[in-house]
Amino acid sequence: MNNDELCNICRNYCRGFPEHLLLQMGKQQHNIPEDFLRKAGERIRELRIKAGYNSYETFALDHNLDRKQYWRMENGSNTTLRSLYKVMKLHKKSPKEFFSKGFDEL
Repeated sequence: MNNDELCNICRNYCRGFPEHLLLQMGKQQHNIPEDFLRKAGERIRELRIKAGYNSYETFALDHNLDRKQYWRMENGSNTTLRSLYKVMKLHKKSPKEFFSKGFDEL
């Protein structure tokens, strides 16, 4: 089985199991679609605003996050799994909850 087949199987399997997707992303190199990164950034921004923060800088500083890295995440840049996990935990979201909104059409 080559990497393309594995990625396709993984994506199909993970639609209902975001935790599995996160584990697979950490194990192998995936070609992550730009739409996925953009949606993740939009979701992170949405959660920050919902938490009462108008400024990404204030949120990052208040939560001991690198300001530039957090800005990149909100703007759909590729990020590490650790960084995404940390942000999900700050917002008290499981992977299933985080990916439950806006990712169905990908």
